[in-house]
Amino acid sequence: MQWDGTYMDFEDAGSTGSGLEIDELSISNSTATLVNSIPLTGGTTNNLYGFWLHDGLVFAKLKKVLQDNNQGVGVWSLPSGGDPVKKLFKLTHGKKDRYVTELTVSVAPT
Repeated sequence: MQWDGTYMDFEDAGSTGSGLEIDELSISNSTATLVNSIPLTGGTTNNLYGFWLHDGLVFAKLKKVLQDNNQGVGVWSLPSGGDPVKKLFKLTHGKKDRYVTELTVSVAPT
């Protein structure tokens, strides 16, 4: 789960269980209300291992980052949820079963 400044967001397997959705909850006192479900399409979104939000983007790790099966990190615009705008690969330099942590991304203005 992660606070995005407006909503509490959490990862959901989606209605079919084969992809990633980011669900947004509105919190008021002790009540949470689901206000939006954003399916992240494209980029092989099944078998994910978590997500991070930063400056309106969702960074989602696609499977474990393994030496022989590096699916990378997909980057989606939030809340559009369309095809990933970028996929980052080989983040662990071939070290098997290492998790991607503390990812830092800089984006230049267009």
